[in-house]
Amino acid sequence: MNKILAETLSILNGLFALLVIVAGGVAGKYLGPFYAQLYAQLNGLTYNQSQAEALGITCGLIIGFFSAVVIFGLLALIIQIHRELKSVRKMVKEELVARRPLNRAEPRSRTLMPALSH
Repeated sequence: MNKILAETLSILNGLFALLVIVAGGVAGKYLGPFYAQLYAQLNGLTYNQSQAEALGITCGLIIGFFSAVVIFGLLALIIQIHRELKSVRKMVKEELVARRPLNRAEPRSRTLMPALSH
């Protein structure tokens, strides 16, 4: 069950990252002109709607990209660490099985205390 969840999460990780990038671009398209107009009014500049939308989309995509890298990159790193630990555990288990003798009889050692019956 844990393996299925990890594999599903690794597949959905890329899709969610792409969704965050696109959502950043869409948010930039609608929020960009507002902030560009505000900036232009405060600084006495001319305002162009199409340039403001293009700037908003570009900034939104860039912010979405970096957000996706931080969030989903960290998640991908954790998934990769999980896979590496599984492979290390498998190698250690195989090594321990290979080193273990099949039927080993422990030698009996003499006790240090003398027998009480003497």
